[in-house]
Amino acid sequence: MIEIDRAIRSTPLENIRRYFFLSGWREVSTESRTIGLLSFRSDGYQEIEVALPNRTDIPDGARLIVEAITTLSQMMDREVAALIDDINAIGFDRVKSTVPDELVRFDSIELDLAENSSVAQNGYSLPPPQLN
Repeated sequence: MIEIDRAIRSTPLENIRRYFFLSGWREVSTESRTIGLLSFRSDGYQEIEVALPNRTDIPDGARLIVEAITTLSQMMDREVAALIDDINAIGFDRVKSTVPDELVRFDSIELDLAENSSVAQNGYSLPPPQLN
């Protein structure tokens, strides 16, 4: 759980907030300038609320972020690590490509093999990357 906490704490707060909003949550008006209240209501279910800090430097801010992510993962029936990956992906474009297994070593390929000319010389044809 320590690794999950570290991953959550290193995730940009803006990405976390954006992910909540993209998942159907809405912000409830509060008097606090440091903590926001997010609410989710689904047909047939009771309304769920989570507190999410507006800044990471407030007391208990990290704990509130961990609790909010944990609540969301339980609601979505997803592993926290997978959810964190999706949240972090909000800030980046994903590129998926297929590389023949025999070129992969330790989850990467050698730089000279990565160049199209080298791959083509070895008789491999790599498809263009897919953007999500």
